[in-house]
Amino acid sequence: MHEPGVDAHARRRARRRYRQPPRGRGTDARGFPALLAHAAATGRHAAGADRQRAASRPSEPRCARAGGVAGRAEVGVTVASAKGLVDVARSRVEWRPWVALLDAVREAAADRAWSETVPDVPGRQDPATPLLADATIALDGRLLRRWTRRLLETAAASGGAAATLAAASRAAADDVVALFEAGLAHDVATLAALARRFGADPGALAAVAALLPTPLLRACAERLGARVAPTWARGYCPICGAWPALAEARGLERERRLRCGRCAADWPSTWLTCPYCATAEHTRLGSLVPEATRETRKVDTCAACRGYLKTLTTLLPTAADELGLLDLATVELDVAALEHGYARPSGVGAPLRVRLQPRAGGLLGAWRS
Repeated sequence: MHEPGVDAHARRRARRRYRQPPRGRGTDARGFPALLAHAAATGRHAAGADRQRAASRPSEPRCARAGGVAGRAEVGVTVASAKGLVDVARSRVEWRPWVALLDAVREAAADRAWSETVPDVPGRQDPATPLLADATIALDGRLLRRWTRRLLETAAASGGAAATLAAASRAAADDVVALFEAGLAHDVATLAALARRFGADPGALAAVAALLPTPLLRACAERLGARVAPTWARGYCPICGAWPALAEARGLERERRLRCGRCAADWPSTWLTCPYCATAEHTRLGSLVPEATRETRKVDTCAACRGYLKTLTTLLPTAADELGLLDLATVELDVAALEHGYARPSGVGAPLRVRLQPRAGGLLGAWRS
């Protein structure tokens, strides 16, 4: 396989491999596949029909087009298409439960109270450690409980199995903290135990828990983004350790930029290198390219770890509030990848081991305030 604008010598250079990431269908930290599975019956039927149609489209691997940078007209069409994808995500009836959650996240992330929770981090970043690793975060107990209740109630309103989350929205303060920590760490065992305690559907709870830390992580990315080491070369997020939700082939130069679906961080990556296992052998890297998109949307694949990553051509960075919608609107690419035997890694790329504690001072000094 050949990628436009990639130096042939760079493709042959030996690179130090990362550890092999764990794989699993539908178990990655993005959450939306699990939530869609718990939408209303009519929504599930419509989504299933659309996914079957998407999976039947031509998407066999083929070589990327050689010849360097695309012309301005093609990039302009791509930008319009990306904006249209966001509109499509909002218009689909079967996706409304998830869109409602993304809207709740967007509104919560705009609350400046989250910026007061951003921890201090080391002045110099280790080349393999996310900035938030081992951080101690002081949270306002009332802010945490209010946000958790709103997100769970929004999910429960969609009905179906997600309706079981209504009881979880009334959880005790200690359980709220445990849910937040489990969502932050993608702790599957703790989430399963909490689901049993709440009497909630495990898949629905895990999907919502993946979104729960997003306002905090967005605030951290906004404040700490300038502290990311310029030499960061890992496939996982330099701030929160999550695997990228997608990649952008950005600008006229088609620079490869990885985007975190949780904190919305943005970092560079080398073409023809797997972000998961760091394989740089071009014979093991390929693409699934739907004919209709003319390579403006494709799936980059790795035969070494069987991982995949969606890649979208953009002129400018996708806004943080639109990343989740764009990820959702391109679900047919996920379907094509799964049909060809690829999967995203489960969990996160690097554990954070974050410690939460209540903010000191007055009524904010206790989780039960």
